[in-house]
Amino acid sequence: MALHAAAFEMTLGGGDFADIVEHALPDLVDGPTAPEPVEIRDTPRLAVASLDDFPSPEDRRHLEDALRDAMAETGAGRAELHMGSGENVEMVVEVGPDDALLKGLVALALELGTPQVVSQVAGVGQGRTWGAWPFRTSQRHGVLAAAAMPKQADWSTWERTLDDLRQSWDREDKARAGPAYPMLPDLEKRWLTMDEFTAQLELALERNRRDGMKFALHRLLFPAAPNAVDVLAEGLPDQLRDTDRICRPSPQRVVLLTAGARDHFPHVRRRIMNLWQAAWLQVGNERPIPGITDERIEMTGLDDSEAFLARAAEWLAS
Repeated sequence: MALHAAAFEMTLGGGDFADIVEHALPDLVDGPTAPEPVEIRDTPRLAVASLDDFPSPEDRRHLEDALRDAMAETGAGRAELHMGSGENVEMVVEVGPDDALLKGLVALALELGTPQVVSQVAGVGQGRTWGAWPFRTSQRHGVLAAAAMPKQADWSTWERTLDDLRQSWDREDKARAGPAYPMLPDLEKRWLTMDEFTAQLELALERNRRDGMKFALHRLLFPAAPNAVDVLAEGLPDQLRDTDRICRPSPQRVVLLTAGARDHFPHVRRRIMNLWQAAWLQVGNERPIPGITDERIEMTGLDDSEAFLARAAEWLAS
């Protein structure tokens, strides 16, 4: 702004531009005119990996080839792969003409999170099978679907194909997300399944191995008041930080993974306690309000990793 003002003043008054600049910006006249060299580290301490380009155009070609191979083996008339994060799931690969029944099965598989396989019992296509198989990786979820497979087809081929692809995607996701964990793009605040939570523990272990970031695992035990805990469970994800992960292995037990210094957690615990007290009263219980049992184990270095994972397995056990 000062340089523009100096140029404007020279235009109006005819003064010398260099004198005007020196008067307007005395500290910059003798300042550096080139950027200082920046030291480049081999491994940045924080590198936010973007997953927006996955799958890449090359990935899509390989995926299309994989779908065509499975179609040839099973006789399917159409195949689709839907993938995304959060609620943003889109079809990334499709082979064959549109199929209305398959579209409905995909929507149902996404909603319910369970495989949907149906066979036609009458008509021209009697015996043909349609299927949609949902999947999750550490960062993504979606559905693999196939339509109009003949009666004799071994449609379990699609399950095996999906298992191979999912393992590859999971390795890719972990490699991309590891350096930035637990700050991940497009991450939902929600309850995780035990498998999903275990994947988060693996990412935490990798981050600790990479640069020593500290993590802590908490087991919160609630009194035998299932209705109150259900009410708490509805609001708890919104009370946590973007770096926190939660799982509910049993109705009265919550396991929480946190990152960073231990003196930050009391703020989170205070919010949990406030939510618990409100939930207890909301379902008609009377005072006094019972407390929450909180157990904790920390991972500050590689020496802690074995005990950390063992305790996590114990706390996640049904």
